[in-house]
Amino acid sequence: MPSVPTLAIASAALIFITLSAAMNALFLSSLGRTPVETVMLGVLSLAADTAKAVLPVVFARSIRLRAFGQTIGAALMLVIVMALSLASGTGFAAMTRGAATSAHEAERLSRAAKEQELRAIDARLALMPVGLPVAVIEAEIARASADRRWGLSKSCTDLASAALRQFCAGHLSLTVSLAAASARERISAERAALIIALTSKATTLIDADPQATAVAALTGLDASKIRRLLSVAFAATLELGSVILVLLLTGPAVLKWRDPDAPAELWPARLPQSTDVTRWRRQQGKFGFGMRREASNDNG
Repeated sequence: MPSVPTLAIASAALIFITLSAAMNALFLSSLGRTPVETVMLGVLSLAADTAKAVLPVVFARSIRLRAFGQTIGAALMLVIVMALSLASGTGFAAMTRGAATSAHEAERLSRAAKEQELRAIDARLALMPVGLPVAVIEAEIARASADRRWGLSKSCTDLASAALRQFCAGHLSLTVSLAAASARERISAERAALIIALTSKATTLIDADPQATAVAALTGLDASKIRRLLSVAFAATLELGSVILVLLLTGPAVLKWRDPDAPAELWPARLPQSTDVTRWRRQQGKFGFGMRREASNDNG
């Protein structure tokens, strides 16, 4: 039964190889312009990842068997497929990180624009006078329109007397107040909608790529360079990890391999030893008596 470390290494190797194959196939297939090219590039990526999983074992086996021709061929092919996988993995990581970074940046810019719009609305509201609510002003206008002076002035178009002029001035003032109150109410509704949009998320996006920003602050490098280095490091970890884990998993079996045409190795045989000391001494005594008896016969 395999040990726990062996099962852990096998699981990790399977995960690494599967993720690498999926990432590389997705990236290479995205470069195809037609469905046929997409399928061909995907199959090529899967073939390269399959070879990448097998070639480390072939390389180690050829070294064990001293087949240096196979060693050179396996090493060359392994370098080629690893370079292809590393390039594909780096492209996939960069594409994924770029998409996430762009989405975060767009969201951050949208939030900043809404915050700026909210400040502009607050400034406009501060300049607008605070009057009666719209409903109260509308009620006052309705009451004034029911006044007989409204009819006498023909809806404030015939100002024949001072009383009618005073009445129509008050009516006009109510109309102006209604327009201002309606505008303030509309702007207040826009402000409330902006506040709801800004508070809909629990956290505020500080940066589009916090990881790259933090590493850039520690190293003093540009954040764009850090993003590229992180993408390469991610792909290299996945590719090298899959190869190393395969070697760790198959290492014990590789060490036991031998050339089938080579002669069998000779091992010294160990004679069985008896733990019965009394029996051993008895056997030795019998052997000694026989020797003395043969010696006495020769003398006779």
